[in-house]
Amino acid sequence: MKKLTTRQIALNGVVAGLYAAITILTASFAYGNIQFRIADSLCVLVVLEPRLTVGREIALTAKNGDISGTVVGSCDDFAIRSAVKKGESNLPEAKDGGEKSLNVSCNNGDISIAFQAS
Repeated sequence: MKKLTTRQIALNGVVAGLYAAITILTASFAYGNIQFRIADSLCVLVVLEPRLTVGREIALTAKNGDISGTVVGSCDDFAIRSAVKKGESNLPEAKDGGEKSLNVSCNNGDISIAFQAS
């Protein structure tokens, strides 16, 4: 994994702050029956500035419910931490390696995550 410079971290922070501010300011009309999410237009900035990091960590938590879904990428792309109480999981409790991180915890439910090659 490549190290991020201070400038890249600051730029990511500015974009994240803009995204949060626009999301909050437009929430009254962005999340109705017809969704109009202006803040998602910032995702195009990755084309102009490829060093903007997009999702290096996935964190999922549920209480009294299951977690299931598909993650794009190989299992080897992720360092995995999972914890389940009163349920079952198809993920290992701990797996090191990988450039990205997947943290999953569930109480009173099951974890079922599939990996799909990109």
